[in-house]
Amino acid sequence: MIAHVDMDAFFASVEQLECPELRGKPVIIGADPDQGRGRGVVSTASYEARQYGVHSAMPISQAYKKCPNGVFLHPDMEKYCNYSRKFLHALANISPRIESAGIDEAYVDISGLSALFGDTRKIGSRIIESVHAETGGLSCSVGIAAGKYTAKIASDFKKPGGLTIIDPGQEAGFLAPLHVRKLSGIGPKSGAILENLGIIRIGQIAALTQSDVLDILGKSGPDLWQIANGCDGSTVVYTAEEKDPRKSMSSEHTFGVDCGDDGVVAGVLLKISEDLSRGLRKEALFAKTVTLKIRLSGFETFTRNKTHEKAIQNTGEIRSSALALFHSFDTGRKAIRLLGISLSGLVSAPSAQLSFFHDDTVKERAVEKAIDKIKQKFGKASITRAALLELGDSG
Repeated sequence: MIAHVDMDAFFASVEQLECPELRGKPVIIGADPDQGRGRGVVSTASYEARQYGVHSAMPISQAYKKCPNGVFLHPDMEKYCNYSRKFLHALANISPRIESAGIDEAYVDISGLSALFGDTRKIGSRIIESVHAETGGLSCSVGIAAGKYTAKIASDFKKPGGLTIIDPGQEAGFLAPLHVRKLSGIGPKSGAILENLGIIRIGQIAALTQSDVLDILGKSGPDLWQIANGCDGSTVVYTAEEKDPRKSMSSEHTFGVDCGDDGVVAGVLLKISEDLSRGLRKEALFAKTVTLKIRLSGFETFTRNKTHEKAIQNTGEIRSSALALFHSFDTGRKAIRLLGISLSGLVSAPSAQLSFFHDDTVKERAVEKAIDKIKQKFGKASITRAALLELGDSG
């Protein structure tokens, strides 16, 4: 049996936990709404905000129109990552067989735990209690089934704070009345195709032949047909020795007004690089691949990446790679709506590796560590680079 554990409105719930005055209020995490003129999207909305129709991935301007009295906050990823670690530690108290599926969700193989914690329902309740205690009051929802896909759908069934158990052999009956878009792998395009054919419920997919599903949905069709028929053989993939599930780190900036100024672009890339560099140092990680994300004014989105022979960590190294990728990209004279940098191929580098760095790199690492200490003691705004002061509202 597998438990899918999903934190409830994670980012917003963390803010409400740390600021009691926000409890009971509609909290919306995302970009600055700028009185309804803002750019960007909603990251997370509290359940109070969802009553107004606000949801994740909604344009922030639309969220403001639906809930103008909401409390709009910028994401604080450093804070959320800290609570994510507490969340995973709580799950480790139940079982070491954990597969992280993101900052706020994970799968836990709970097979064979009945001797320790009791029946499946008691195990599910124990998970909810452990997460609540370890995080200082956050809630999660749990779905339990024989396979991961069914467990994930079940965890969304009774949010927030719910526990849904699908006994072996009952998967098809549980899934049958649910909308087809509940199936992982059914996106807007494939969902529209199915709906145009009158296929609305998962049970209708189960009733089709495998060849029909293949014709309609392509190569993913047979797998979805198997899940719809209750044949979910997915298992938890975990590494007992793995201590940190992080595989990548990223940050983005959405411009208030589409930008065509290379100087402003360079400043934004510097700011993003500085934030990511600080994140790497905090977790004692180095990155091998830098990926630049560019979204133009027409919403076309492109990525370019560069892999380094030796892993990097400093702000200057990250920014240099991102800037080189930017200069190699032809925007077609279109202004830029969004810039982002993603770091992957993360590794923990032994101290001996420092001997391979240039003297300038070692000096920059020392300077950046000193800056980290100042910001930790006096706040993030206590010290900044002179180049970033010139950004003003653009940065």
